[in-house]
Amino acid sequence: MAPPRCAGCGAFSRLPFCEACQAELKYVDGPQCPRCGKPHPPTAPGWPLCGDCRDHPRAALTGARSVGLHTGPLRRAVIEYKFEGRRRLCEPLGEMLVRRFVNEYARPHRLPFEEVAAIVPVPLHPARRRWRGFDQADLLAQEVARGCEKPLWEDVLERVKNTHPLVDMGPRERAEEMHEAFAARKPWKLSGASLLLVDDVYTTGATMMAAARALRQGGAKCVYGLTISRALPEWYILPPGDAER
Repeated sequence: MAPPRCAGCGAFSRLPFCEACQAELKYVDGPQCPRCGKPHPPTAPGWPLCGDCRDHPRAALTGARSVGLHTGPLRRAVIEYKFEGRRRLCEPLGEMLVRRFVNEYARPHRLPFEEVAAIVPVPLHPARRRWRGFDQADLLAQEVARGCEKPLWEDVLERVKNTHPLVDMGPRERAEEMHEAFAARKPWKLSGASLLLVDDVYTTGATMMAAARALRQGGAKCVYGLTISRALPEWYILPPGDAER
């Protein structure tokens, strides 16, 4: 068996991230939107709703949280896991999601994760899954379900639209591309349930919103989201060279 390595830099480490990378992680644990979890500046008073949540008060996604900002070692770990096939990273990344789930109970303006009936991965389209060789969200959801002792429902949400990559799209283009990209299955199972969607990155929320909308239309009562990282807020100043590291 290969010795354990840091998820951020690849150095030998018994912990998910070595001490140096751990110090660089930008956790989302300060003031943030109580609904979608978008970070506010550290000096922001209170936890006001962000502009998106004020403009869309009845969005399908009941609430969302993320472990950290998509920068530095966390960004590198997600990219290597998702695009370079380092499947073993699902274990340390999944462990971080589990801790984030559990720690929500003690946070201000917490989301009621204790009401969640099951964990649901945001699925890839079958064609994309064949091309990639695995479904990164599904593996993460397995880790979360196991660590949080919740059922894993992989059969209630299907990706029916083989969408184009969203990387270079703006918020409106992303929303249009993800329109009706998912379909709910087994409404008898979904009826009245509170669910937790698991994915790797929350950028504009278009993917998770579309998945939540399908689940709500299928009968789910509430749909929450949990991701490893989320896009940098507009106020965040990126350290020199950080995007390339």
